[in-house]
Amino acid sequence: MSAASKQHSKGFLAWFVHNPIAANLLMMMILVGGFTGLSGLDKEMFPKVNKDVVQVVVPYPGAGPKEVEEQICIRVEEAIHDLDGIEELRSFAFQGSGRVEIDVVDGYDTQKLLNDVKSRVDAINTFPVDSERPEIKDILARTQILSIAVAGPLNEWDLKNLAEEIRDEVTELPGVTLAEIGGTRPEEVSVEIPEESLRQYQLRFNDVVEAIRRSSINLPAGEVREEAGDIVLQTRGQAYDREDFEKIVVLRNEDGTQIYLGDIARINDGFAEKDLVSKFNGKPAVFINLFNTRNPDVITTSEAVREYIKEKVPTLQQGVELVVWRDLSVYLGSRIDLLLHNALGGLILVFVLLVFFLRPALAFWVAVGIGISYLGALWLMPYFGISVNVVSMFAFLLILGIVVDDAIVVGESVYAHYERGLSGHESSAMGAKS
Repeated sequence: MSAASKQHSKGFLAWFVHNPIAANLLMMMILVGGFTGLSGLDKEMFPKVNKDVVQVVVPYPGAGPKEVEEQICIRVEEAIHDLDGIEELRSFAFQGSGRVEIDVVDGYDTQKLLNDVKSRVDAINTFPVDSERPEIKDILARTQILSIAVAGPLNEWDLKNLAEEIRDEVTELPGVTLAEIGGTRPEEVSVEIPEESLRQYQLRFNDVVEAIRRSSINLPAGEVREEAGDIVLQTRGQAYDREDFEKIVVLRNEDGTQIYLGDIARINDGFAEKDLVSKFNGKPAVFINLFNTRNPDVITTSEAVREYIKEKVPTLQQGVELVVWRDLSVYLGSRIDLLLHNALGGLILVFVLLVFFLRPALAFWVAVGIGISYLGALWLMPYFGISVNVVSMFAFLLILGIVVDDAIVVGESVYAHYERGLSGHESSAMGAKS
């Protein structure tokens, strides 16, 4: 053995060459880890950005965006801007509502910041009288799966009720953790009071407003402490539909008679007056957007949703469509198919070329090495928080050419050293290093 071959017979790679049991054990570990890790990998369209967000929404009916900005958004920002754990503040002023989004610093306790924000916002006493109670919640990172269109010759109420029924059913499917309804106006109870009615009962408009505000409300009423436990008392008087509002007392006469809101007003239980037209294939429609907040697998979930729709459609009224659209698993599946076809084609091409010009055994192990390298990547991906998505699949496609080229170069180098008279072990060690 020459001095050069003795030098190359030492080292990490040479140790594996001269210890085939260890090399085979490592290969089996990669094979098992790759195949088992593949089933546990998250499969999503785009990589999920795990950014915790606390959201504050304050409805202000009837107000314009400028008024919402000045009287809602700015006051919320001034109250919370100095809290610990805030990375960035964003405000959005809309017609009738304001929203403030708070990005949480990485590693900070989101629940603590949520509680701090609640305390500060609840202490604001300068909100407009007509504004409603602030809604404060944390927003979970989520992955969109697909959308379902519910379309047909139904009125808006029937379409929304059907969509709510379907939403409740699809959330029971594996992989669906959240379903939201879109393409429909928010529900609203409107009260219309003719001027003649106000004059007849000598009422002012503000009198009616105060009567509704006093009666349509839920209030805490303390608690009763006993040895068996504490009993929390609450007064439930919130009105939700037309019947509830009709029973609100707006005037009590001295003789004991009562005038109800339903006696003087026209109450409509319907939808907010917004310019919104939602259609699918030319028919009125409501859309259901499906999301996953943990361990997404858009391909498996899409198959489960399509199977559910196949069983649900025969039970629907004639003319009603239930269609999957904007299915993100289609794009991810096509990218995976492209990768598999290219990888298989490259593997066969490398094997055939090396068989023609090198030894068949060498060609076989070079081809096997390409597959092992990809399985090793799949094994390690979950530990680094990497999912199967269009970005990682694009990276696999890019690296495929590099892996194939390196495999050919290393195989040819090993064979060249073998032709110079070195043994199989020595040529493998020197070919991999040179």
